Amino acid sequence: MAAPEWNRSQNPDPLRSKGSARKNQISASALTYWSGIIWPREFVKRKARKDEPRAIMKRRKPIKFEEGSGNIFADLGLEDAGELYNRAQIGVHVFKILKNRKLKQREIAGVLGIAQPDVSHLMNGHFSRFTTDKLLDFLKRLDQKVKIEVSRHHKGEPYQQVTFAS
Repeated sequence: MAAPEWNRSQNPDPLRSKGSARKNQISASALTYWSGIIWPREFVKRKARKDEPRAIMKRRKPIKFEEGSGNIFADLGLEDAGELYNRAQIGVHVFKILKNRKLKQREIAGVLGIAQPDVSHLMNGHFSRFTTDKLLDFLKRLDQKVKIEVSRHHKGEPYQQVTFAS
């Protein structure tokens, strides 16, 4: 961004005082400190005074939104929404365990028994690259107890549910 021009006829050098006895002295009132740089006052936009009109903001239309169901995949209308949501929950849990251990990707690859590029996908949240079984295997390799409970389905509750103990 180029600096704005100043009127040389009024003041040939904006950093120097007008009518100053010492021509080489820089006037402190002619400078403004802004963004770590000292700028001549002519370059800096000033704030509007109380009697001057301010810029009028356009009124924006209110943003329309819907309350989510808690499962983004179901909200998007995907076919296997329950499976995708569970896989994402398990993947996030694996991610959190690995982050807490502060391991490097090469070390994670050794612990989980996968290649380093797959570790990169896992740490970047690309859980669709792994099956639910593979993610459960990762939990086992991370010394986590995996418990699968089968019970009767009640109306209004999800068919598949993942819970994590503290």
